[in-house]
Amino acid sequence: MEELDSAGKAESHGVELDTAFAATDLLRLDFNAAYIDARFVNYDNAPCWGNGVIQTAAMGCREDVALLKANPSLPASFVQNVSGDTMPDSPRFKGTLNAEQRVPLTDKYEMVLGGNYTYRTRAQFQPDQDPESIQGGFGLLNLNVGVRTSSGKLSVTAFCNNVTNHFYVTDIEDFWSPPWNANAVVQQPARDAVRYFGLRINASL
Repeated sequence: MEELDSAGKAESHGVELDTAFAATDLLRLDFNAAYIDARFVNYDNAPCWGNGVIQTAAMGCREDVALLKANPSLPASFVQNVSGDTMPDSPRFKGTLNAEQRVPLTDKYEMVLGGNYTYRTRAQFQPDQDPESIQGGFGLLNLNVGVRTSSGKLSVTAFCNNVTNHFYVTDIEDFWSPPWNANAVVQQPARDAVRYFGLRINASL
């Protein structure tokens, strides 16, 4: 259990699996996965999304009467109860599968074919549970092919990351836009949010 000063109490339960399998002398498979249930146990004074204007009382938003009584000079503040809701950026399931196939070419050189696929379920990025700050589940596929010396000291590898060109983000933040009374968000795209490819050359003495 984790104590959060601003959120009261939060709790996380889960299980992780990490495996490595040598299917043959030349084929290696790795798989890891995690199932995590991370929720707020007690968070009765969470901020409302949309600055307390878009999220209505029917949606659980209320004025923070206690704060107003303690500080009458402060502008109105709106809170909600998100106890039992998910914690930020905590997908229920994450998993990765890696595969590497070696193909001997000569006594000194071998070709290497590899790839990995990662998948994660939907995630809410904000503790206020803003419906606009949810990212749906998605998977990413990376592939590579290369040639290296049997000693591994020299290798040339062509790769393509995010083969399916799936756009995704690493963060979503609330962005209140008062002139239009609109609920908006800003996103931080991931480094490989678009497909990209290249060539890697590694050399060691």
